[in-house]
Amino acid sequence: MILRRNNKGFTLIETLVATIILGIALVPIVNLFIANLHNYRRAGEKSQLVAAATGIMEEIIANENYAVRDKSGLTYAGLPQTPGNRSLLYKVTVKYGNPSTLREITVETYWDTAPDRTVSITTIRRRQE
Repeated sequence: MILRRNNKGFTLIETLVATIILGIALVPIVNLFIANLHNYRRAGEKSQLVAAATGIMEEIIANENYAVRDKSGLTYAGLPQTPGNRSLLYKVTVKYGNPSTLREITVETYWDTAPDRTVSITTIRRRQE
């Protein structure tokens, strides 16, 4: 039996085992990365919806008499072009309170491709007489 004293390097089995362990360790990391990208995109979409709803609400409040009526399915053009040519839609609801000088104004924004994900903001204002 001849023994080698100069064992330098790795055997094929050692290399395969190390590659398998590395692969098993990388799978959760890649999945976490993909999930974070998805959450990042959704957070960006929600930020755009909030910005649009705030802008629309400010435009309504700028009208001193709050003489707005319910509006639905309107396209908001205050945002830059979005990927995939999506449109941001909004709905304005006005409820007249008691006394009649009170107005509850609700602005709801949503994407035309995902109407189930909406942002809604509400304010109550008194009409100037």
